[in-house]
Amino acid sequence: MKQSVVIAWLVCVVAVSGSMAVMAVRDSAVMRLGGVVQSIPDVTNNTEMEALARFAVSEFNNNKNSLLEFVRVVKATQQVVAGLKYYLTIEAKDGTTVNLYEAKIWLQPWSNFQKLEEFKLADLN
Repeated sequence: MKQSVVIAWLVCVVAVSGSMAVMAVRDSAVMRLGGVVQSIPDVTNNTEMEALARFAVSEFNNNKNSLLEFVRVVKATQQVVAGLKYYLTIEAKDGTTVNLYEAKIWLQPWSNFQKLEEFKLADLN
């Protein structure tokens, strides 16, 4: 009987600790399946984010036979998964029209892997 009470108590402690950790993380960043998504500050001066955005525009152009021109990175977040996922909001020119696009890029730096998973016009709503 004592053993089952101890086990039940431990389960409660672990559950409460886990939810407190999730609440602490939720207060500082957005939660998504796979890990915490954290905002990347000062993307306008971040050469790594610019390189990823240029990669995304180039891949989109190659896959869709398009001629978008990179302008700037507007916003970036990263998520730790089996590597890193970056969610970028990119400003790009299509002829004379400047639009916002959303790109999702998956990286595994240790294996030199980089993949554009999604590239679309940004939902402005």
